[in-house]
Amino acid sequence: MFTKRSFKIALLGVSLFALLALAGHDLGVLAALVTPTPRASGPFTSPLPPPPISSASPFDSPLPLPVIETYTRVALEYIAKRDGVSLNDLFVAHQHRREYPLLGQQFMAFTIFDRTARRDFHLLVDLNDGSVVDDVEALERAEAKARRIKYGKLHPLLHERLQTADDKEMLPMAI
Repeated sequence: MFTKRSFKIALLGVSLFALLALAGHDLGVLAALVTPTPRASGPFTSPLPPPPISSASPFDSPLPLPVIETYTRVALEYIAKRDGVSLNDLFVAHQHRREYPLLGQQFMAFTIFDRTARRDFHLLVDLNDGSVVDDVEALERAEAKARRIKYGKLHPLLHERLQTADDKEMLPMAI
């Protein structure tokens, strides 16, 4: 017994077959398209050379350890030493790269969670020298102050455009 869906699929197949037959196609070509081709006998030979055999473990990576892990270790050790917390109780809940272009500094920002005390710490590790910055808000205020000094109330793109505009050039504005 056909279900409604299987009946539609069968009807679609029959109608496709009839449409191709009416269009003047050779049914032998159509049968060749429908029937599966036999697989080639024998083993597959790859055109690529085999990879070199190394004595390393299959779990070892040929790449050096990421630099991010170095900054992670610096951040975890800093919190452990500063607050007297065991490294086993700390884990990195979040990390991302943060840039302060007007100050010319780049950091890895970390949120570290203490499992036993159930509290979190926010800090930055400088990508240039590996120093730790505790007061993230002070750095944010310094970047905002540098932005106000350089751009004032203008958007940075408008400020840059005004630097290259002629004195008599009209710029489209919306208020």
